[in-house]
Formats: sequence, structure tokens, C-alpha cells
Amino acid sequence: MLVRKFRLPFTKSDRTLATNLIGEAMPFVVSGRVDDVMLTATAETAKEAFAKAVDWHVAKGFSAVSISKGQKRFTIAEFSWAMASQEIAGTVNLYRQQGRQSLRQSKSRP
Repeated sequence: MLVRKFRLPFTKSDRTLATNLIGEAMPFVVSGRVDDVMLTATAETAKEAFAKAVDWHVAKGFSAVSISKGQKRFTIAEFSWAMASQEIAGTVNLYRQQGRQSLRQSKSRP
């Protein structure tokens, strides 16, 4: 099996910077195995990462496909559940905000 070693010259300020960037700027990393080689690819959005992971697993037959962002690692099933949950939460919050606005408007009317 091919193993690549990396040396990480992180200082305390580098860790702080990386921690601050996890929520916004860090790309998604898709990884998977083919034969005895671990391959990785980066994606800017969750949709791109999910599409790449599904393509690798279904069309190309890679094994152990996962999606990572920062220190969080997901299988394809876990990632799809997380994406769906986030979409549902966003929809619920939108309706709550619209409901509050319509309630305020009805109270301000004579």
C-alpha cells in the first residue's frame, strides 16, 4: 500500500488561523481508495464534494470514500443526511422569520 507522509510545521498562530477558517474558507476534501492507493480531491462546495464522492464510489468503484471538512469526516450516507438536515433547518428558520414578520405587520395595522 502506498503511504505518503507529510510534515506539518504548525505553530500556535497557524492553528488559530486554521481554526478560524474551518467554517468558511477550508475546502471539502474527498478521499477514497482504489487498489492500494489513497486518492484525494478538493471541492469548494458541499454539492461538488458530494457529487465527486458519489462518482468515485458508484461509477468508478472506489472503496472507503469519505468527505472531510476540517476535522470532521463523513461517509457518503452521513454527509447526505447532514446536507438534508441543514437544508431542512434553513427552511424552518426561513418560515419562522416570515411568520414573525407577518405577525409584526398584522399588529401594526389598525
